[in-house]
Amino acid sequence: ASLRTPAMAIQKKKSPTAPPPSDPLAAQAVRTIQRHAMLAPGDAVLVGDTLYLSGSTGGDPVSGQLVPGGLEPEMKQIMSNLQTVLAAADMTLGDVVAVTVYLVDMAEFARFNDLYRSYFPNGYPTRSTVAVKELARGARLEITMTAVRSK
Repeated sequence: ASLRTPAMAIQKKKSPTAPPPSDPLAAQAVRTIQRHAMLAPGDAVLVGDTLYLSGSTGGDPVSGQLVPGGLEPEMKQIMSNLQTVLAAADMTLGDVVAVTVYLVDMAEFARFNDLYRSYFPNGYPTRSTVAVKELARGARLEITMTAVRSK
């Protein structure tokens, strides 16, 4: 089955202490209308021109299931999911300035690095890689990003 491209929207985050609408740093929740099942409850928060993306594992946004096959298919799905959220905020991977990666098995670090490089051919954002004991739903990796909109 082919994956449909989710419709996207940027919604104002509701909060009793939210800044006035004229505040350029007012936080906005960025959500895809068709939720990515493997993302946290909020896909991202946009503050001014900075987008803070929630951690993403390799979940298929249609089925909600972790894609099978391990590191490579999960990485491909994660990057697709995160690019969808970036696009909802009118950004691309070129706007990403920081990445945090959580790996279950550091023996996969070299292979992960090869895959990672293919998504950032014009230079790499800062990155931290952390070894973890386990991730939700048995995922092999999870990635979170911060992006700043280019002017």
